[in-house]
Amino acid sequence: MACPVDSELRIGIDASNLRNGGGLSHLIQLVGAADPVRHGFAQITVWGGRDTLNKLPQDCDWLDLRDHPWLNHGSLKRVAWRKSHLPRELSQSSNLLFAPGGLIAETDLPRVTMCRNMMPFEPRERARATGFGRIRFELLKRAQVKSFVAADGVIFLTDYAQQAVLEQMPQPPKYQTVIPHGVAPRFLQPPKPQRPLSEYSKENPFRLFYASSVNVYKHQWAVVEAAAELRSAGAPIRLDLVGVESDAKSVAQLNAALHKHDPEQEFIEWPGAVPFERMHELYRKADAFIFASSCENLPNILLEAMSAGLPTLSSRSGPMPDILGPKGFYFDVDSPGALARELGRMLDNPEAREAAAVDAFARASEYSWERCADATFAALSEVAQGKPKR
Repeated sequence: MACPVDSELRIGIDASNLRNGGGLSHLIQLVGAADPVRHGFAQITVWGGRDTLNKLPQDCDWLDLRDHPWLNHGSLKRVAWRKSHLPRELSQSSNLLFAPGGLIAETDLPRVTMCRNMMPFEPRERARATGFGRIRFELLKRAQVKSFVAADGVIFLTDYAQQAVLEQMPQPPKYQTVIPHGVAPRFLQPPKPQRPLSEYSKENPFRLFYASSVNVYKHQWAVVEAAAELRSAGAPIRLDLVGVESDAKSVAQLNAALHKHDPEQEFIEWPGAVPFERMHELYRKADAFIFASSCENLPNILLEAMSAGLPTLSSRSGPMPDILGPKGFYFDVDSPGALARELGRMLDNPEAREAAAVDAFARASEYSWERCADATFAALSEVAQGKPKR
């Protein structure tokens, strides 16, 4: 890639709080698909911990990766670095700060941030938390609202998130836009023909797949109970769960459900976390996908399943119906038995499964990292030059 340096525009990206999960994946894919020179940027400087920086391109002329000892420690050290070191670093290297993690440092430069975490803005989800967890979400909401109001630009991932957050802000951001994430091409798999459940057996089961971190709003234990109910009724199904242990109480709840319904691991498997580089292989083995999360901004996992051509049963919460569309299968996570009933309906209707898979696959084609990167750097350029158009 040609990298001319006649432009004066230079971005500083604060990745100090991007260490794993969707935020890190977004940064990796964004930088990998970027052509910032096209939008007038000569250089991108990224500050982050060593593990984060090692996942970014190492040999691009316009990319400057900067580490600091404090960025390889806990949150207190990283917050201290953001307050005491980042403003000076920015003044020497950048004329725009981009903070995709949601919290912005004090600086005289134009600042753009992103709305990534909907948990602080969903009253129903905050109510699920107890003790310090509920206090933490309230503090995080206040910090993010303060950042959004102070920023020169805020990027939302979905219309749903934009509307929900704006309703809880004292005033709108100076500049706002909606830029969805993309999905990597390796997940792409045209939908397979859907067969009647009668063509499956316990030896060759219909494979259900659910990938997500184990947390209170992900409801893995409910998925286990629904699968067990249908299995006990004679449905030849298998459930594959994948996800890192994110919340100890939720992990205990999941383990209890697994011990109760499948103590011999005959039809449910949960190996824990699986490297992201292998995830597309697991989607390809599945016959259908379940997404039981009740709180999302833009769920990359749902996009991956759609791109893999899988019929999907999803919670009706948040932006999921807007993303998956009217042909998907839905249930209410707070309605006992709803998941099992809808799962049974999906299994019994191969024609509806096939229509859902075809429609989801077509919808997933609208999401690409190249499109996301192009829109993001166009927005950053507008803010940097003081002339946002939206």
